[in-house]
Amino acid sequence: MRVSRAMAMASFPEMNPGPVARLDLEGKILVVNAATRRTFARSDLVGESWLTLCPGFTAELWAKVRTGGERMKHEADINGCCYIFTLAHAAVEDEVYVYGTDITERRRAEQELARRSAELEQVARFPDMHPGPVVRVDEEGTVQLVNAAARALMGSGVVGKRWIQVCPVVTPALWTQVLAGENVVSVEGRVSDRDFVFTHRHDAIGKVVFVFGNDVSALRRAE
Repeated sequence: MRVSRAMAMASFPEMNPGPVARLDLEGKILVVNAATRRTFARSDLVGESWLTLCPGFTAELWAKVRTGGERMKHEADINGCCYIFTLAHAAVEDEVYVYGTDITERRRAEQELARRSAELEQVARFPDMHPGPVVRVDEEGTVQLVNAAARALMGSGVVGKRWIQVCPVVTPALWTQVLAGENVVSVEGRVSDRDFVFTHRHDAIGKVVFVFGNDVSALRRAE
């Protein structure tokens, strides 16, 4: 038995690029490879409990690992990276083997895809049928999207330009006021020989500002 264990120790996958560990049935770490030590940024892992070491790992999950015949998976964020760990109970040796894979780049790619999908959905829902000009501006003040009414009023090359240049009635001081809070900020002025009230609504979560224009030319002529 001692010879078998010594051979297992000698053949342990030190060269495995991902973290690998061997645990006893109480969850105590018996052996780890170099990648595991790098993952947790610790060299003294032997003897530690996997249940307290691995973020989000629960006693309920460990119970399933011990009693179940199937491999269990657990995802954890460790030192700024995302890992998925596969745990397999070796019934013959009454030990649990842990194999980890760094999926940080995959998660980032998925998040970027989700962000782009959300953006495309937002573009699709952008109020092109709104009778007045509607503009989306990022917090840096650059126009991102405009509807048909805004293009007709300000020109087709508005996207990518600074909002305070496109809409002269908006001053740097007013833009600072818009970004300072979540309250609606309105300003009235003349654009292309027409009178408009431009209402600015800051979306702090989305980090954008939505601008809704209301043509008040007829009202001003009546006054």
